[in-house]
Amino acid sequence: METLERLDLKWRPRDELLFHTELNTSIRVSYFHEKAWLPALKRLRGLYDLDFTPFTRSRWTGPDPEELLDRFDDAVGRLVEKRLTPYVLRHNGISWKLQEGVPLFVVSRDAGNESTSTTDRIYRHHDRKASESAARVIAGRLPRLRQSAERTAA
Repeated sequence: METLERLDLKWRPRDELLFHTELNTSIRVSYFHEKAWLPALKRLRGLYDLDFTPFTRSRWTGPDPEELLDRFDDAVGRLVEKRLTPYVLRHNGISWKLQEGVPLFVVSRDAGNESTSTTDRIYRHHDRKASESAARVIAGRLPRLRQSAERTAA
């Protein structure tokens, strides 16, 4: 929720760029890679190595590195060993939403997929909670149907 509050989507004009460069132009892949992605990976490596230089040499305005380590120490060690890309993070975010039972049409819309069938085809193996929920609904109705059938037969 904090991220949604910071984005202030409710009052933003539809034609206003949500993310933009310092010159208020749209962000291109090369700009994002150079200005955001590489510095983020350097900071992750800095946390892992306990070298906080990447936090002092840049315009970092986030929490202190010590606070980040307190909150995310376990994750830092695991993440630094992986080959992280924006695509990997997108894939994980979509998978986590489905695993937590967020409806497929919501996940598909948020991901910008052309249709829910695209999302379903790629991620259907992650959507177990929805299937479990559906099975519980049916299981809950079966005893009532049996009772109703038994009363009718009697």
